[in-house]
Amino acid sequence: FEMIPSPAMERSCCICLEGGFQAENGLECKAPMAAERHFVCRGCLDGHVSATLDAELFVRQEAKGLVHCPYRPCAAPAYGHGELALQLEQTLFERYIAAFLRIGEAALERDAEDRARQRMTSEWRLAETSQHRAEAARQRVVEEILTVKCPRCSQAFVDFDGCF
Repeated sequence: FEMIPSPAMERSCCICLEGGFQAENGLECKAPMAAERHFVCRGCLDGHVSATLDAELFVRQEAKGLVHCPYRPCAAPAYGHGELALQLEQTLFERYIAAFLRIGEAALERDAEDRARQRMTSEWRLAETSQHRAEAARQRVVEEILTVKCPRCSQAFVDFDGCF
């Protein structure tokens, strides 16, 4: 039996550890078990989102530009855009959305670069194959047509000066 916290129940922030917060004064993660959910007050949430936005690019890319529960380890999915919109200051939320979109644009650019690299590799292989065929044809011309040889056994004449 799992106890689901009621909206009227006071919560404690998992960052500043202060208590007495109502549900509308912050965000609670959506961990699978209600007992494992973590509440973050608005002030700490602003700081957490700012820190997430200021993190290194590869860290933000790994999180796909989303903000996760600050408690580690936590199995909760990332906070939703709507949840963050209701809790964050407008300028911070706009900064979050802009950063989220930049991560998506960077992923699209990487995909485009990967496709271009694959096309280049494919074209290179095709060119190498064509070059190999041309070299094989040239080799055949040299060996079969330009090399003077005996009409009966096809043995090449070395230092051939003319007719017998």
